[in-house]
Amino acid sequence: MYGTVRRHPPGSTDLPAVLVTGATGVLGSALLELITDRPVFALYRRQPGAAQENVTWVRGDTSVAGLGLGDRYAEVADRIGRVVHLAAVVDFNAGRGGFEAVNAQGTRNVLGLARSAGADFVHVSSSFVARRHAARRVTGTTCAAGRDAYLLSKVAGEQAVRDSGLNHVILRPSLIIGDSSTGAIARRQGLHTFIGAWVKGMLPVSVLEDDTPIDFVPQDILAAALCRVLDQDLDGGTYWLTAGSESLTVSEIMKAAVDVRSEYGFAPVDVPFLPLDTVQRLILPAFRDTFGTRNMLLFENMVALSSVHTADRFRSDLGSGLFHGVMAPGSLARQAVERTVERYFVPAKVKCRVAA
Repeated sequence: MYGTVRRHPPGSTDLPAVLVTGATGVLGSALLELITDRPVFALYRRQPGAAQENVTWVRGDTSVAGLGLGDRYAEVADRIGRVVHLAAVVDFNAGRGGFEAVNAQGTRNVLGLARSAGADFVHVSSSFVARRHAARRVTGTTCAAGRDAYLLSKVAGEQAVRDSGLNHVILRPSLIIGDSSTGAIARRQGLHTFIGAWVKGMLPVSVLEDDTPIDFVPQDILAAALCRVLDQDLDGGTYWLTAGSESLTVSEIMKAAVDVRSEYGFAPVDVPFLPLDTVQRLILPAFRDTFGTRNMLLFENMVALSSVHTADRFRSDLGSGLFHGVMAPGSLARQAVERTVERYFVPAKVKCRVAA
């Protein structure tokens, strides 16, 4: 929809390379599809992503000094002019050490390479750092400690970038959902878990009231926003890549999801709301022995994730300044939910039966 930012012909050799960390992740893989006009070094830990003519995949690890690049460190530093730093740990169960190693120290390590290269730095953080002090208190789950460790590590990463002396911008995206047209995503996110558990009747209660806004942006819009900063002067600012005032509420998300399932013959699911303190005092203890380890962990994760959502809406910088023309989701948000449910939460045999 937004296309590739292309100020130079494909295959130009006069452009410095871009280093993309976390290149096999959700945003990284979507971003690489849009960058076709310059060379890219794409950092991966386990398996490289799809082959692309202008992309050189390099194995590395942001959590170690020198990024684990070995002999390739000098080559990468000599050729890059900009870094897009996406690598991060987001799983609330990772533990404080994992968050510190990747989100905080990992950012410092990548800054070290950028400093050696004289490269500009695009740092992708999270809009939820602004909710660190407003997050509701969660007890009875280890995921709450993970939530807090994650947010602290993202705050530390941002501060490292501000203190680096490099030309930079800090970008704060909100939750990510799949492509607005297809629902496709490289790896399902927390929002997918929440929607799937709801529509399949696996969620015993909701700790979010119907009118609570849930800020999320389809991955294609976020990738377009990231691509937009590749050619821009970086002013040291912090920008919000969020839905902002156009965020859907819990009830709007669930209506879109349930409507799609209903089209395929599934009965609507009604999930009651209970205040968070009631869930912590009564529901978690009652279900802990009967819900199953995996389902309980999923529920605890959703409780921890829900605790950072408030009635206040984030600001959004989409559609203006650096991101002129890359608009907040608007109606695409509902479409992304519909395509997500159709793609991941309607069995293929049901879709085939309805189509027939």
